[in-house]
Parts: sequence; structure tokens; C-alpha cells
Amino acid sequence: MGCPFSYAAGDIGGAFTFSNTKAWMLCVAGECGPMTAISANDGQWHHVAVTWDASGETDETGHGNTIIYMNGNKVWQGDVAKGKMIANGGTVVIGNAQTAPGTVGGAATALNGQLSDVIWYNRVLSKVDIQGKMMSHVKGNEAGAMLAFAMTQPDDELTTLKDFSPSQAVGVFKGEPSPSLVVPMGSKPINW
Repeated sequence: MGCPFSYAAGDIGGAFTFSNTKAWMLCVAGECGPMTAISANDGQWHHVAVTWDASGETDETGHGNTIIYMNGNKVWQGDVAKGKMIANGGTVVIGNAQTAPGTVGGAATALNGQLSDVIWYNRVLSKVDIQGKMMSHVKGNEAGAMLAFAMTQPDDELTTLKDFSPSQAVGVFKGEPSPSLVVPMGSKPINW
């Protein structure tokens, strides 16, 4: 299935989980939207962004509070967990789902692939914002950045993943086999 990003808080494993590279799905506050017909498991690099707004007012036409973008283009829009809130103080897992805060799912939910950069904002980005950011690396000083993990850190002996946002969280590599940070060979992400 593949889960690139999971945030769990309180007793909710899917407080904000974006999963299933074969048919993208977003879960917020334990409520999951539908599996979409949108896929990113074709062996190519893609810039993927998801926006969610509890109010449901992400666009002027009111077509839903969740938008999935791939390579800067809107590919899906609908309602997910409208009116729900995301609790603070949870845990983030990159590359697998969580069944509870800090409890990582098994092989079925592990991401089988590569990630370039991951950034989580406290605001809804517009299509123009997303298109502008997709050709650059995470810096951490972006307006509203809550977590900013650049997968291109210069340290050759990485044992932790540095958060470049003002929160300066520290990520720890876990799993079997242990994830690693490497420069992609062959094809590269579009922001390289």
C-alpha cells in the first residue's frame, strides 16, 4: 500500500495520514476519505502535495476541503473529515502508517520507494504556492512550515533526520531494513 506520511495524536493513529501510492487516500482525525483513482507507483519521480482545510473552503467554488496535486496539477478534490480538528503533540512517521502514536504499521503499510523532501505547513497552500515550491528543496523558513525534512542533508554519517523548520524536531531512523539517505541514481526528483 505504501504510506509516505503519518501523523498520530492522542488515541488516533490516522490523525493525518496520506497513504496508498496505488490509490491515494487521506485520513484526518481518524476519518478516511475514499481511495482515489490517482496513483504514483509508476517508477517515476512525482511531486505530490495534499491540502486539507477543516472548514471545507479550499476554493471559491466549494468543491471540497481536500485537494491532491501531482507535479503541480490538481488531480483530485473532495471532502475528507470536514469540520474535524487535528490534535497537537503527536508523532510523525515518514514512510509508514501508525496504528497509534509511535506504533508503526507493518510491511503492508511501509512505503516501498524514495522520498526527496517532506514539509508540513500549518496553512493551506494554493496551487500557485505548490507550483512555486516544487522546483526547490525544503529550506525550513517557508511561511507556515511546521516540519521541514530535507532528504538531501550533507552529513555522510546520518543517524537522525534534521527538521529545518522553526520547531527543529529530530527524526530517528527506524525499521528493518533501516532507511537511508542517499543521492538518487539514474532518475532524479524534478527539484534536483
